Amino acid sequence: MPLDLAVANNALAGLRPYPVAVTTVDDGRTNGLMSLSGGSAGIVPEAPRATVSITKYNFTHDLILDGGIFVIHVLGGAPE
Repeated sequence: MPLDLAVANNALAGLRPYPVAVTTVDDGRTNGLMSLSGGSAGIVPEAPRATVSITKYNFTHDLILDGGIFVIHVLGGAPE
């Protein structure tokens, strides 16, 4: 069976990395950063998932580990 390129492109479109802002808070300390590695991690439309990479040498990484919470802010384009 030949590969349907339109279907493959649609499935892979959400997997490309894009910039996101990541914020967190722990014990009254807040921090955030910009990551260029945000992307789709789910393949089931009813259970969307996202992924982001944060280096362990970053202060935000430590706050996320200690506090156990973070928010990924997906950045939109400029309004028309």
